[in-house]
Amino acid sequence: MVKGVKFMEILKANIVRNAETTKLLLSIRDKNLEIVLTSDNPIVVKQAFNELIMELKKYEFNFVLEDDREDLYTLVCQEYINQLNNELTTIRDELVEHGLVETKVAEA
Repeated sequence: MVKGVKFMEILKANIVRNAETTKLLLSIRDKNLEIVLTSDNPIVVKQAFNELIMELKKYEFNFVLEDDREDLYTLVCQEYINQLNNELTTIRDELVEHGLVETKVAEA
């Protein structure tokens, strides 16, 4: 890795629409986090955010919304992703500043 150069992974976010619910699906390496957009459950959102913070300790990432529709959910989710990415960047910088990121040790 080049010293002073930051590498950020870009992860996918998708909107899953069905008759009962609409969800924002955040894909993180080996798992998916779901935020239901059609109900108000702050505990689920908080749990998803806590998982994102745990992942931020391992590597830096942002999300990009992949959706082929142009409806209200797309607009809301795009704004949510923009705000989330700003928060993730700020939190990652604070984790680095306080030495709370996981560092990989190179093997011989």
